[in-house]
Amino acid sequence: MRKYLSSVAMLLFTASECSAQAVVPSQRSSDETVYEVMAPDTNGCNYDGYEDLTSQQCQVYAFSHDIPYGGVEQHSEEPKGCHIYKCGAYFNSHFRGEPNKESAPVCMRSISNALPPQANPESYL
Repeated sequence: MRKYLSSVAMLLFTASECSAQAVVPSQRSSDETVYEVMAPDTNGCNYDGYEDLTSQQCQVYAFSHDIPYGGVEQHSEEPKGCHIYKCGAYFNSHFRGEPNKESAPVCMRSISNALPPQANPESYL
């Protein structure tokens, strides 16, 4: 079973240099992409319908959610790709990465993967 946070849950990270910051786990952007903050202690976006963000997409995600962007790093002990650590978003370029209890990957999925299948597609109109 895949681990993820529901869209109503809030993921809280704290650090001594900043106050607790809430990150909405599911957010639709203008290009119909849904960003999802996965559960801490997971690695990357290895779930059906989910994709890893590029470093540029990670930076856009951070700025659009008022989260400081810490840049590109390469650490084997952090999740691969875009992730939230304490009060910031980072992009880990390590080829494998590792789950970390203090970090949560940020993934994206298309709006077609966010909606349940319908027998009558016109019902969305």
